[in-house]
Amino acid sequence: MLNERIPVEWIDLNRTFHMSIYEAASLPRLTAIIQNLRDASVMYIGATLTKQPPLLEQANSDHGAILDALERRDTATAIEATLRHLTLSIKVMARQQETDTEVN
Repeated sequence: MLNERIPVEWIDLNRTFHMSIYEAASLPRLTAIIQNLRDASVMYIGATLTKQPPLLEQANSDHGAILDALERRDTATAIEATLRHLTLSIKVMARQQETDTEVN
């Protein structure tokens, strides 16, 4: 069973990870827009992680792949890993929304 505090702590670390990447681009206006979108999605991320704990491991694996590619300055692999990570997130949230809609 997933401890309720883990998603909260993980969500903060997840935010820090992603924002560090965006901030490194030195595009403050774009970073602010992304931050707004991330803030709006935080409740969905937390709810999804609470209901589907294995996603935490997948996200951590994705983060490792993204970081590895960035450290190697391998742009193509970093883009591929980021798109895979975002696609998983979108699919999971869409599936969760469908499940929530069926229940109501």
